[in-house]
Amino acid sequence: VFSCAPALVTLAFPDTERGKVLGLYTMLAAIASTLGPLLGGQLVALWGWSGVLLSRVPGASVAARLASGGIRRPGHLPPGQRFDSLGAMLLTAALVGWLLVFQQGSRFGWLAFPTVLLGSVAGCCLLGFVWHTLHTAEPVLDLRFFQHLPFTLANLAHVLVNLASFTVLLLVPYYLLNVYHASALLGGALLAMAPCGSLLAAPISGWCVSRLTARHVSLVGIGLTAVGLFGISLWPSQANLLHITGLLALQGFGAGLFQVANMDFVMGTIPRHQQGVAGSLTMLTRTVGVVAGATLGSFSFALFQTSYTQQLHAAGLGAATLKTQVFLLAFQDVFRYAAAVALLAGLCLWSGRLSSARDVRH
Repeated sequence: VFSCAPALVTLAFPDTERGKVLGLYTMLAAIASTLGPLLGGQLVALWGWSGVLLSRVPGASVAARLASGGIRRPGHLPPGQRFDSLGAMLLTAALVGWLLVFQQGSRFGWLAFPTVLLGSVAGCCLLGFVWHTLHTAEPVLDLRFFQHLPFTLANLAHVLVNLASFTVLLLVPYYLLNVYHASALLGGALLAMAPCGSLLAAPISGWCVSRLTARHVSLVGIGLTAVGLFGISLWPSQANLLHITGLLALQGFGAGLFQVANMDFVMGTIPRHQQGVAGSLTMLTRTVGVVAGATLGSFSFALFQTSYTQQLHAAGLGAATLKTQVFLLAFQDVFRYAAAVALLAGLCLWSGRLSSARDVRH
């Protein structure tokens, strides 16, 4: 669903309005993300965790009914064009395999037989996909797009920004509930500040993209994301409420600016008849970033916790104080690294700009 939506939105409007409609699309998604923590907390309180999942059934049913009658096919396939089933299966197997390796590697052991076997199978599927793509006329994903360095770096930046941003969803809830001692209702409201920032940024980014370059808007968004993440790394055990709200909203605002501008760039690079590929690519890079962020963030946090536990235990701190202090120090370190990852994404985009400038000169 998420992969098709950007393509359908893009094909429904002329290229000159792509930035605006992608901004509106991202804004609507951000509204749902903002309401999610608020409604989810209430549903859990009323009916338990199953209430959250059951509540999706009516909404999904209405959406399916609207989609079946309200979405028209934006174009016709060229004569003789067929879906690349083999390429799709190989790519899917490779992605699922690698995502499972990232998610389960720490559980089974990175060198354990299940992890090595799964990684090997995924690697073989990836090699098979590359070979097949280079020898078929209509591949499901044309790898020649990645010969364009700015395009490749834009997708890499998308992975890195989502990797860094997922740290908020990974660790901030534990800070709010266990360190700040917020109630479930207040914790949900505070956690909604990040998508609320994206909600505000999406239409602004769409407006800016139509007047400036997508790369410039992306760099501003990455800068704000990095500032927000670094500011979160400075939270004490009892941070000011406005401080928490402002930094979460700032990080979300920066991510919203970047998401719309980056999506506009990717959708504009790939031909209109392959907009489905462009839309799915933006969601693929987002998913890879989220999974990598969950894995690396959890691993880094556990590593920092172990190190600080040993140091503070030797200093003779009490058990309760030790637990809170260890969490806070590890929390701060992970967010510093997340800010650095966001800046690395900005460096990728800046490198793409320099590459484009060299191409123009030559």
